[in-house]
Amino acid sequence: LGQLSNIEVRRALAQSRMNLSLSKSEGFAMAVVEGIQAGCVPVARLSGELQHYLDSDSAIVSDDIGALDKLALKVVQLSGDSESLKIMNLAAKANLARYDDYSEAFFSAVVRTANRFHIELTWEAKLGINEINLRSGECRQKGS
Repeated sequence: LGQLSNIEVRRALAQSRMNLSLSKSEGFAMAVVEGIQAGCVPVARLSGELQHYLDSDSAIVSDDIGALDKLALKVVQLSGDSESLKIMNLAAKANLARYDDYSEAFFSAVVRTANRFHIELTWEAKLGINEINLRSGECRQKGS
């Protein structure tokens, strides 16, 4: 597809049933989250944070590079099963909703740690934050 704008990415995801993330090292994997939000079922290797919000009920997953044939078979079997894909996507969305609690707990831990080192972090707690720069003590609020 080449380089796409954010709008084109959302449009492509909305027309897709699955999205791939087979990297052996992955952070939070925003591409997977965006796919889930667009209605896709992730096909993923369980690495990084993916293991905290994906499972066999919510995604087509593998953490074994030797099991690619099994992973491919699951993709082929489910590709024509719209109902199962819809159920899996709803499970993935529910898993992401639970992840919010983890994120809030993490940010609370960051605040406690910053306070211990007398680093002032300013934000409106009800808005949450996307990014923290501990060197400067700067927090970016969602939407800023």
